[in-house]
Amino acid sequence: MKHSNLIIPEKDLRGILHQVLQPGRYVGGEYGMIRKELAGLYRVGICFPDLYEIGMSNNAVKILYGSLNALEHVACERVFAPAFDFEEELLVHSIPLFTLENGIPLNRLDLLGISIGYELSATTILHVLHAGGVALHSKERREGDPIVIAGGPAVTNPTPFGAFFDGVFIGEAESVFSNLVSQLADAKKQGADRDSLISLLRASKHIWYPEKSEMTIRASWQGFGTASLGPVPVPNIKVVQDHGVVEIMRGCPNGCRFCHAGYFYRQKREKPLEHILEEVEFLVRCAGYREITLSSLSSGDYSHIHQLITLLNQRYASDGVSFSLPSLKVNSFTLPLLQEISRVRKSGLTFAIEVPGDNAQKTINKSVPIEQVIDILRTAKQSGWRLAKFYFMIGLPIGNAENEVDLIGDYIEEIQQSVRMPINVNVGTFIPKPHTPFQWSRQLHEEEASEKLQRLKGRFRRGPVKLNYHDPFISTLEGVLSRGDARVGALIEQAFKRGAGLDAWEEHVKRDLWRDLFANSGWNITKEILEEKSLDESLPWDSIDLGVGKGFLKREKKQAKEAVLTSICSVPCDHNCGICVSDVSIVETEASVTGPEPQNSSIKERSIENESQLTLLCRFSKTGKASFLSHINTMTIFERSFQRAQIRLAFSQGFNPKPKLSFANPLMLGVESNAEYLMVNILLDSDDEKKEREDGFLGLVRKLNNVLPDGFAVSMCSEVYAPPAGEKKVSLMAAYGGSVYTIEAERNDRLNLLYDYLKAALPSGSSVNWEKESLRLYLADTGRKDGNLRYYMEGFSQEAKNFFPEFIVTRTATLTRKRNDKGRGGGSPESELISYEQFFSAFPS
Repeated sequence: MKHSNLIIPEKDLRGILHQVLQPGRYVGGEYGMIRKELAGLYRVGICFPDLYEIGMSNNAVKILYGSLNALEHVACERVFAPAFDFEEELLVHSIPLFTLENGIPLNRLDLLGISIGYELSATTILHVLHAGGVALHSKERREGDPIVIAGGPAVTNPTPFGAFFDGVFIGEAESVFSNLVSQLADAKKQGADRDSLISLLRASKHIWYPEKSEMTIRASWQGFGTASLGPVPVPNIKVVQDHGVVEIMRGCPNGCRFCHAGYFYRQKREKPLEHILEEVEFLVRCAGYREITLSSLSSGDYSHIHQLITLLNQRYASDGVSFSLPSLKVNSFTLPLLQEISRVRKSGLTFAIEVPGDNAQKTINKSVPIEQVIDILRTAKQSGWRLAKFYFMIGLPIGNAENEVDLIGDYIEEIQQSVRMPINVNVGTFIPKPHTPFQWSRQLHEEEASEKLQRLKGRFRRGPVKLNYHDPFISTLEGVLSRGDARVGALIEQAFKRGAGLDAWEEHVKRDLWRDLFANSGWNITKEILEEKSLDESLPWDSIDLGVGKGFLKREKKQAKEAVLTSICSVPCDHNCGICVSDVSIVETEASVTGPEPQNSSIKERSIENESQLTLLCRFSKTGKASFLSHINTMTIFERSFQRAQIRLAFSQGFNPKPKLSFANPLMLGVESNAEYLMVNILLDSDDEKKEREDGFLGLVRKLNNVLPDGFAVSMCSEVYAPPAGEKKVSLMAAYGGSVYTIEAERNDRLNLLYDYLKAALPSGSSVNWEKESLRLYLADTGRKDGNLRYYMEGFSQEAKNFFPEFIVTRTATLTRKRNDKGRGGGSPESELISYEQFFSAFPS
C-alpha cells in the first residue's frame, strides 16, 4: 500500500499508541534529532532492525545519521523494528511503518539502509519491510519504491540475504557511503530512474549483489577519529546502553582467532586524544549524559589509557560524570587504573576468559593467566568491589574439548575460593564465524551444547557463584544464519511468513517453528552448515574480501592446532595478514597525553567555597509526544536537561551518587498535563544566585526550555524555603492531595455516559461537573484505588487502553493538602486543597 502523507503519530495514531506497550518507541521528538523540511531532498531512512531501545544504542546508526544529515540535499531519518503489538495495529489499520523525524512511510523513501549488527535480526528485517509497505524481494520492487541496501558486521556473508536487498555494502560506511548517497541523490534529481540508480549503486566495488562475478572489497576508513561527532538524538525512553559512548579505538591488535569483529575491523586505529575530549565534552554538555563509556574491542590497548581516564576525571568528576571501560583485557588491568575508573561510581568488573588453561588459550590466541586474575580481584575487593563477572565459551576447537566443562568449573571454583567474592558467570556456545581462522571449524549441535551447559549449571546450583548460559538453540540458529547459503534465505522468508521475528530475544524466538522448518527443508541443514569444513572447500562468503588473506587464515588455523601464539599487531609487523598496504596501516596516538581545555570556563575545575545550594519548585507541561513517555522516562529526561542547560545539580552521597531531583504525583501514560511539578537542588555561585533571584529564575526557565525534548515546557521556577523549626520537610509526593482533569470527546453521547458513570462511582470528596462541552473531574487522593484515574477508565471501558481512543484527558491542576492536614483519610474535597506554589512558598526567609 502506498501512503503519501506524513504520519504524525501523537495525532494520527493516538488510539493505537494507547493500546501498545512502550508507545514512546514510536513518537520521536527527542532532543538532538534533526527534522528537515523535505521538499526537494533525497529521503533516506536508516534502520537498525530491532526495537527502539536496542537500535538507539547502536553506534553505526548514530554515525550514519550525523554524516548523511550533513549533506544539504539529503534528509536522513531513523526507523526501528516495531514490537509485535504495534506492527499488528499498523497492519490492521493499513498504516505503513514510518520514520521518527517527519513520519515518512517507508514505501515513500528514496533509500532505506538497514544496519545489521547480528544475524539473528534476519526475520525482523522482513517485518520492517512488510510493515513499511515495501516488497520483500528486490526483483518485486518497481519505479517509485525505495532502494533497499544493507550493511554492518553481520552481512560479511551476504548470501542468505541476497534476495531481499538491492545491494549490500561491505565495510566501514564512513569511508565512502556518504559520497555514494550523494551520487544517488544527484542522479535522481537529474531524472534517473530506479534501474539506473541501482546500476550506479552496484558500480561500487564495496557493494555486493547475488549476480556479481567480481570480488567485493571491504571499505576501510583511514580517517577514523578525525571527524567531529555529529548531532546525536538523546533517547526519550530507557535504552540498553543508556549512556554516552565514545569510540576511542577502531579495530583490535590482539588477533583472537574466534573473534569476527577483530577481523572485520582490522587494523587498529586510535582516535586522537583531542577528538576524544571533544566528544566527551559534547556528550556531557550538549547531550546531558553523566555516564560515558570509552568503547572499543579492547579499550585497555589504547595508548596511555590511564592518563586519559585521569584527565577526564579531573575535568568532570565534580559534576558527577563517570567513565567506564567495558572491554579491558587482563594484562591492561592495574590498581591505579581501577582506582581512577571507580572515582565517581564503581562499574562492574568483567573478565572475558573464553576458555581456561594455558594450551587452550594459546589455541584461541588469548592468554589470560589465572594468577593475574586472582591478583586483580584481590586488589579490587580491597578497593570496594563486591562482584565480578566472567564470560566463557564451550565448543571452541581446543585439543581437550571433551573436558571443557570440568576445566571451566574448576577454574571458577579456584577463583572463588581464592578471592571469596560473589561471581556471576555467563557461558555461550562458540559459533565459527566467516572470515576468521576458525571459519572451517565445527559448531556444537544444540543437543551437545545443552548437555554440557546443564552439566556445568549443576555444579553451581547453590553458593556464591551464579551461572547463566545463552540458549543453545539460539546459538544453533545464529550459526545457520551466519554460515548458510542462498537456501537459508528461503528459510528466513518461510519463518517470517509463519510468524518468526525478534529471534535474538529469548522470549520471542519461536523454537518449534524453526525446528520444524529445519526438519522439513529437504536438506540436512545442521550437518551441511555446522560440521567441520575442509580448508579447500568453497564457502558461501568467498566472494567477500575483508583484506585479510585466506592464506593467513589457514596459517592461523595451523597455529591454533599447534597451540602457538601469534603476536599482537604492531609496527613493525612480523606476520603480514594482508590488511596493511600502502594506504592502510596501524594508527596510534602521540606519546604525550595533553589536550585542549574545555571551551566553557564554567565547566573547568571549580572552587565550591562561594557556592550555595538552592531548592527550586518547577512547574512544567507534558503534551503531545511527551504524553506517551512514562514517569521514569520523564525523570531521566529532566536530569539530562539540567545537565544540558549547564545548571549544576546537587548530588546525594554514597556508592552511586544521584541528583537531588524529585517529582509530584506521576501522570498516567497518554494523559496530557500543564500542571506537573518537580523539586530540584541546584548549586549556584553568589553572583549567579543574586542574578537569578532578581530575575525570578526566568533565566533558568529559558535555559531548560531550550534543551527539553518536544512536548515539555517549564513555565515557572520558584525557591523553596526551609520550614519553621520543629516542622518536618515535606516531599512533593507526601504533599499530594488531588488532581483536576478535563475530559473531552468527539461524541457527546459517550461523554454523557461517562458523566453518569463517574457521578455514581466517585467517592466522597471527588467530583465531576460539566464545563462547556467537556467534563471537569476532580479526583481526590484517597490512598486507595478509587483515587487513581486508571481505576475509572478500566471501570468504564473494561481496559484503560479502550478508554483513550474516544476520550482526551488533560490534567489542569495538581493540588496539595494544607500543611496542617496530616493524613490521607477519605480524600479531601477540592475546596480544602491549595496549589504546590502556595504550599512550598509559605515560609520565605
